[in-house]
Amino acid sequence: MPRKLTPDLPLFGVVVTLVCVGVVMVYSASAIVAADRFHDPFFFLKKQLFWAVLGLGCLWVGMLLDYRWLERLVIPLLVVSFALLVLVLVLFAIARVIGGRGAGQLTARQQRRRTARSRRDAVRYRNRSAAATTVPVFETGSA
Repeated sequence: MPRKLTPDLPLFGVVVTLVCVGVVMVYSASAIVAADRFHDPFFFLKKQLFWAVLGLGCLWVGMLLDYRWLERLVIPLLVVSFALLVLVLVLFAIARVIGGRGAGQLTARQQRRRTARSRRDAVRYRNRSAAATTVPVFETGSA
């Protein structure tokens, strides 16, 4: 009779702690951007919390399951993964042969948009530099 598997609770606690620290880091790094773009400083925090809770729940379920039944599926899953890798390689090769772009190549439209953005950024930088060089003069009056 195989022995009963018990979850490793200290390891689970470490994982939960790291996930919590990660969620706090995401919030501290994105609150200002989220408030500016989405008018909700908790926008990214809510998304991160949703996926963190879902992931921790899946982790808990996975800890309670007996993983030894997966041994039967090792060879079929390995064959499927190799087949999918070959499929990606073949599809990439076919796309290149029929005229697809290579990695890092932009379409003409993307190139025009990139150029326009670069010009706009250069003007903004120039205007910002010009504004920074003008020093406001404050007159002090005698009281």
